[in-house]
Amino acid sequence: MKPYAIIMLIFGLLIFLAGISIYKGNDALLARGYYKKGTKAYLKFVGKTTMVVSLAPILSGLISLIIDSFIIAIIVLIIATIIGFYLSIKIFNK
Repeated sequence: MKPYAIIMLIFGLLIFLAGISIYKGNDALLARGYYKKGTKAYLKFVGKTTMVVSLAPILSGLISLIIDSFIIAIIVLIIATIIGFYLSIKIFNK
């Protein structure tokens, strides 16, 4: 499933790069009205969670390339997404 793998890798990398940008303080990628401007701690939090969640499609794409099994890649995507959101909630509750 090379098209799936390529799409997921590109999608995941774009989200990861957006997370890095947010983590470094670029608030232009966030919707207005959901945070107080200039809150660096909030931007770091959103950047971390974005990077964690973006690992799910990256991992799924890599698995799809290595194993060449669409079903296993989807299972990995679902499990990694659940883990990513769990870690995001843990980061949020710190």
